[in-house]
Amino acid sequence: MEGRSALDAYADGQAWWMTSNSRISKNQIDIRGYPIEDLIGNLTYSQMLYLLLCGERISERKAHLLESVLVVGADHGPRARMAATCGISFNSCVFTGINLLGDIHG
Repeated sequence: MEGRSALDAYADGQAWWMTSNSRISKNQIDIRGYPIEDLIGNLTYSQMLYLLLCGERISERKAHLLESVLVVGADHGPRARMAATCGISFNSCVFTGINLLGDIHG
């Protein structure tokens, strides 16, 4: 089913919710081939996100970097947020964020 859309699967008479990310059957949930009970408590959120998006487990070092990126990207401060909420164009919002880059921020 890899590379097919849910709409294609539904048109072929298959369950529309089946994906290559997960397989669900009675008493069994597999995420990318791993039983869910093996993942719970053993993966961080960033490791799970990478597994879902990329289909493979990430190294501890790369997971730490991804976790840092997620934390830093959570908030770009009041100026960038204000630009985005004031109704200016997307390009202007991006430019505002670029202008905030300096020795400490970014």
